[in-house]
Amino acid sequence: ISELPQEALDARLNNVRERIKKRFEEPDWSHVHTEVPRPGVTMTLLYEEYASGLDSRPMSDREFRRRYDRYKRSLGLVMRQARRPGEELFVDYSGKRLSITDPETGVRTPVEFWVGVLGSSRKTFVYCTPSQQLPDWIDAHVRAFEFFGALPLHLVPDNLKSAVVKISRKDGHYINPTYQAFADHYDVMVMPTRARKPKDKAAVEGGVRIAQMWILARLRNRTFFSLQDLNRAIAELLVILNNKPMRSRGGKSRSELF
Repeated sequence: ISELPQEALDARLNNVRERIKKRFEEPDWSHVHTEVPRPGVTMTLLYEEYASGLDSRPMSDREFRRRYDRYKRSLGLVMRQARRPGEELFVDYSGKRLSITDPETGVRTPVEFWVGVLGSSRKTFVYCTPSQQLPDWIDAHVRAFEFFGALPLHLVPDNLKSAVVKISRKDGHYINPTYQAFADHYDVMVMPTRARKPKDKAAVEGGVRIAQMWILARLRNRTFFSLQDLNRAIAELLVILNNKPMRSRGGKSRSELF
């Protein structure tokens, strides 16, 4: 035995286990998965349908359930978030930025790219601010409210300092007092996303990517000498973006859904 390599030794010791291991014909697990939620369908019924269609010996009912559970874990399922109209406005800054050029020196100064997306219609507002500081953060919200002509029930920001001072394990989020006063003035509620939970703000994450493709990419070769000129150019592109039909929404645009 000492002269045998490890693989040969394993084959000698485990050959009986290999012989008794049964090779079952696997069902179409994707079909099983789509049938499970249907009314009146049980795992017992699905197993009987699988077993009755085989010429060879089927796997046991217990093995069928075990393998289906393994298939479900491989999907990485997430819960679909239902968004009610007028309920949430997701707000965030884009990681990518545009620049303002000084006409005398030619120095380019980066500016921040603020994005607000309504949860149900996905109607989008974009505005550039000089910084991510609190006054600019508040100003962008006010302009978004004017753009939509309506108020949401909830504001859903990320956990940047202009929105959230800190997060306590015991008490949760401590909203920036000025931001909270702003929300109280407009009678809206601030509901920040959970830390390190990007799916909580999937709407604005998708809106940021689309805004980057539709706006940043189209303005990349243009030179702007003032923030006002830049925001006017963004406003023109926003009209096209919000009026563009969406295949995922039956050909309706963001403005139509809004």
